[in-house]
Parts: sequence; structure tokens; C-alpha cells
Amino acid sequence: MDIKPTLFIGSSSEGLKIAELVKKHLSHFANCTIWKEDGVFPPNENYLVSLSNALSLYEYGVLVATSDDKKVSRKKQSDAARDNVIFEFGLFMGRLGKQKAFMIKEKSLLLPSDLSGVSVPEFTEETAPDLDQQIQICCQTIISSIQSRVGLFDGGIYPSIPLAYGYFTNSILPACRQLENEKKVKAKGEEKILHSYKFKVLIPDDLRNDMKDKVTVKKSREKWIQLEIPTSPTRSFMFYILESDWGSDDLTIYDIPTTLNALHQTIHEFVGSTSLGRSAKEDIVEKREIRSFQKVLEYQLNENAFTKGVVETEIVDI
Repeated sequence: MDIKPTLFIGSSSEGLKIAELVKKHLSHFANCTIWKEDGVFPPNENYLVSLSNALSLYEYGVLVATSDDKKVSRKKQSDAARDNVIFEFGLFMGRLGKQKAFMIKEKSLLLPSDLSGVSVPEFTEETAPDLDQQIQICCQTIISSIQSRVGLFDGGIYPSIPLAYGYFTNSILPACRQLENEKKVKAKGEEKILHSYKFKVLIPDDLRNDMKDKVTVKKSREKWIQLEIPTSPTRSFMFYILESDWGSDDLTIYDIPTTLNALHQTIHEFVGSTSLGRSAKEDIVEKREIRSFQKVLEYQLNENAFTKGVVETEIVDI
């Protein structure tokens, strides 16, 4: 299961047509939300409050700047974007960082001098016959910029990144290191030496239920048994295998990172409400942070000789 990154698209009312084209050409890459869609600006809530909330929900922001106004600067008149579009671009850049906030602008626009030198994808004009193709090129530029940063991870207020580092360092890596040195495992009161093994980390696609409950249900339904990997006389690591596989010398070892409980609790405290149930905002943030956990974990797995090619991850419905 692949969880796409979340992306917010902002524009003026006049630029909504361009925003919809941007969504069209980015939707295969990201889960896109346009400012005009339901839930972004809830009724009875201040626009600035809603925007501030959006900054915590989305991984990326794309602001569409169209020629909606005229601006006089040093006695010279020129085309300009709506002030709120420039303001929102600044908000997203300040919160997400310059690598995660993007602007697509109409070519004739004069941008504030603070943005001089910033590379911004452009389209000629809204009435251009090849507008769709121009916007597609702009969007591909944004996708390429995002993909160029694969392997670079930015922390935030949620602990998905440190949790992934901790899980790798304190659980997966020691177990793989031990198995590389001595492929001895225990299960059902018996001990055996493995010929080969693979690890599979199953990451839940939602965190609504307690992780221990998820493990219990998975274990029962698929007939898992506990596998012990001894690392010292006083310390062992516990994972799972299919009961039917215990007779084999080639094992697939499973684990569900229960450390994600802490992520669920943090998200609920920061985003959740006092009402019973689960908000759409919690769902957006949770999927983003699950994806972040997986990306950081996979990066570490592929960088380490003991785990590379041995451990794989999968986001699954548990």
C-alpha cells in the first residue's frame, strides 16, 4: 500500500482554474487539496486560523499566482498577484521550509523584491491555447524538485522520524546483527539454526486501535507464534513467524512496530478534539506521519549492511 504525500494548493478566486489544472497534474503524485474544497475553511472559523491549521496538515504547499491586480511601484504600473496569495506563500515557506513551498506564476507578474532570484515555474497567460501543457511542465518541475530530496528528512512537531530511528537502532538492527553472526532462534520451546531469513515490518495504515490489539488480532487470525532471537544470556528480541513455517530452515520474520502508539497519542493531543470519534485532520496527519516513518525506516535499512536486502517494509491494513 502506497500512501501519497499531502499537498495544499492555494490561489485567488480568479486563479481557481489554474489551481484545478495543478491538481489534475499532481494528483498521480500527491493527495491534493484545493483551498476551495470543503473542510479547508470551515464555517465560523477565522481564515488565518484555518490557514495556520493547514500548515500542520500538509507536507507541501503550491500557491498559484495569477494577474489579478495592478501594482504601482516607483511610479511604474505592473501586473500583480493578490496580496493574500503572496502572504500564504510566505506562510507555507516559513513553516514548511523553502524546499516544500512552491509557487507557479503567470509570466507577466511582478513579484516582491524579497523573492528576487527565486526560481518559480511560469505559464504565459490564462488564455494560452497550450495552457494545460504549460501547467503540466510546471508541475513536473515541482515533482522533480521533491524527488531530488529523497533521503533528506525534515523533523516537525510529530515524532515519526525519531520513532523510526529508535525502532531501527534498538530493535531491527540488533536482531539482524545477531542473526548474521549466529542464526540461532527459539520458538515453541525449541531452538534451531536457520539457513536463511527475511524480515518483514508491517506498518499499520491507521493507528486508531492500540498497536498491541492489532498484534493480538493479527497473531490469532494468521496463526503467528512468537520467535525469540537471543542476543545475550539476559536479553532477547521477540518477533513473529507463521506457525506453519517453524519446520523450515528459511523463515520470514514479522514485526509490527508498536512504538507507533506514541505517534498516535501525539497526533491526537495536537490535532484531536474533545468529541468522540476521529476528525478528517487527524486522518490527514496520521497518513502523512505513517508515510514519514516508513520512508525514514527504509532509508536506514538500505544504508546498513546488516539490513540491506534483508528487511522490507509494507504499509498494510491490519
